[in-house]
Amino acid sequence: MTITFKTVAKLIHGLCFYLLLSPLAHAHLMVAQHGTLNIVDDGAFMVLSLAISSFQGIDDDQNGDVSALEFNRHKTDIVHTIKQGITLRDGKGNCPLEGIMLSPVMDHQAHQDSISQLTIMGRFTLAAPATPLVLHIDLYGKQPLEKTIEVSARRNTA
Repeated sequence: MTITFKTVAKLIHGLCFYLLLSPLAHAHLMVAQHGTLNIVDDGAFMVLSLAISSFQGIDDDQNGDVSALEFNRHKTDIVHTIKQGITLRDGKGNCPLEGIMLSPVMDHQAHQDSISQLTIMGRFTLAAPATPLVLHIDLYGKQPLEKTIEVSARRNTA
């Protein structure tokens, strides 16, 4: 893999964006059950907000709430579930999802330490950038409003 100045610049830009927003963990980075997919050159940058109930087996005490402690304990499982449940396909097959960043959103109406949504950021590497893309999401929450996800996509062309 060759790392170019353009790649490094994109990574730095993304990291700065994430660091700028990280103190806002209680604020919503993305409207619940919505997402964006921005296609730039050979990458598709995704931001997606999913209900925490989309992830099975992370409520250790079975109280119906996922705490920050439970979230941190199961972060690896959550990332694995995301990679299995969110795929982007181009003309050559499934594109790898890399650089996954997770931002839990606390539930303002429930307990102080209860996560309601999870904002997911990541980049799909496109093998065939100019071909049509198909995004497949198979992660849905338990409540009726959590059974749909609205994603807007945009392709930047030079």
